[in-house]
Amino acid sequence: IQGRPVTALTESSDGSFYFGGEHMYGNSIKFEFNYLKDPTVKINGMVFHMCSLWIGTNDGLYEINQRNFSLSKHHSTKNSKLPDPQINFLYSDQFDVLWVGTRKGVLRIDGDTWKSYERQSMEGIFENREGLWLLSEDELWNIDNIDKFNRWYRANLQEGLKKGKVNDIVIDSKDRLLIASN
Repeated sequence: IQGRPVTALTESSDGSFYFGGEHMYGNSIKFEFNYLKDPTVKINGMVFHMCSLWIGTNDGLYEINQRNFSLSKHHSTKNSKLPDPQINFLYSDQFDVLWVGTRKGVLRIDGDTWKSYERQSMEGIFENREGLWLLSEDELWNIDNIDKFNRWYRANLQEGLKKGKVNDIVIDSKDRLLIASN
C-alpha cells in the first residue's frame, strides 16, 4: 500500500484485513485495488456487517459484496434514511446492529430498519460491558444496548477533554475515556 493514503482499516471474520483511502479500497489477500466511481469521494471508515463490507465516505455509504468485491448499493440521502452524506464512523455492535455516525446525527441499522437519532455531529463510538458510548459535538452518551432497547443516558463530558476533529474513542481497563483528537 506504500505511496497510497490509507484512512480506514477493518478485519474480516477470516482474519484478512481491508483498507481504504481516497476513493480506493482493497484487501490483504490479493492486494488488488478497487475504486469507487467518483474520484472526489473520500473514504472515512470501513466495517464488515452482515456479509458486506460497508464503506463510509463524504458521499454516503457504499455496500460492497464480500464474496465478489462488487458494489451492491450506494446509500445516499436521496435513496435512504441517511441524515447526511458525511460519514464520520461505522460500527457493528454485538447484536449485529450497524451504527453510522454523520454530521447530522447517528443512524441505527438493524436489518431493514433504519432509524436516525439526535441532530448533531456524531464523532466517535466505542462498546464495552456498560453498552455503547457515543460521542457527539457537545455530549457523551451511554447507550444501554444489553437488551436491544437502546436506552440513552447522558454522561458527563469534561470540558476541554476533546479539541478539534475526533479520530477515535476508547474506554480503558480502568474505565477512563480516552479521546484521540487533533
